[in-house]
Amino acid sequence: MILHEKFDLDNNSSEYFSSQIDFLICGFRSDIEADDRAKHVPTLINHNGDTYFFNTDENANDLSYVIKDKEGTIIDKQENLSLIPDLRKILKDNNANQASICIDITSLKQPILFLLIKLLLSEIKPKRLFAAYTAPKEYKKVNHINVGEEEYELYDRIVGCNYSLPGFAKINRNDNELLVTPFGFERQRLLSLYENVEPKGGLIPILGYPPVIPGWNLTALYMNYNVLSDSSSEGRIEHCDAACPFELYEILTKIYNNYADDYKILIAPLGTRPHSLGCVLFASLHQQQCHLIYDFPIEKAFRSMGVLKSYIYHLSNYIK
Repeated sequence: MILHEKFDLDNNSSEYFSSQIDFLICGFRSDIEADDRAKHVPTLINHNGDTYFFNTDENANDLSYVIKDKEGTIIDKQENLSLIPDLRKILKDNNANQASICIDITSLKQPILFLLIKLLLSEIKPKRLFAAYTAPKEYKKVNHINVGEEEYELYDRIVGCNYSLPGFAKINRNDNELLVTPFGFERQRLLSLYENVEPKGGLIPILGYPPVIPGWNLTALYMNYNVLSDSSSEGRIEHCDAACPFELYEILTKIYNNYADDYKILIAPLGTRPHSLGCVLFASLHQQQCHLIYDFPIEKAFRSMGVLKSYIYHLSNYIK
């Protein structure tokens, strides 16, 4: 049984969780790009250690970082590093194995999240591991929507499907593949991925329900109706709390038990950040028959408005 250690992170709980954390990991954003959501968890987590801000390029090859102390003073800053070896080195040099770590997944670029989780679960093995996420009140909509176009302004472009993610083994493609993907508002992402993969085992979509905001699940279904219909996957849709990585992990476990003997399972994290966290937790611990694939969208700055609420997830039980 998977424990759902999901808690509200707010003014009432922040002091307790702050006392549990030695250092915080966030996405690096310049001041002009930083929105309310990007700043919310670092404001709530008033820990006594340093805060690490990581960034990477659009192909997830390079690494840059800024480290700030408790007072917000920059104590280290580096650019033009190599993502895989240098992220591992930073964690080891700063004794991450002896620390309690919290990852704010709200603005951290997903390829860094994928690599971080894999390193922390199977190699670094920190004393305790948490993740935090801040949900928005709203995402920015397109001013004028034409038929077949996106409703929300979430990304500038998509780099394209990649079968080799940082830290994960390259996939040897075969004819017996099953595509499993949480999906969100973006019409083009799921459509392009499905057309690129052409999975013989079909598509199992995972819809965020209950949604963070009532009605967002209906928007996701509407925006992706064509690919769901064309792939004959309407009857295979799984439902999962949009803000819960543990429910997502349970669904992937069920799918794995039902299909892993017959198919190589390709997991594409296209949905919410908590769903992406659930995907990488599962893929990191089931690498024989499951593989992560990703389409590398270039996200827009200021793509959301307001702060709805924050969550914190205790992940220490996944450390092996």
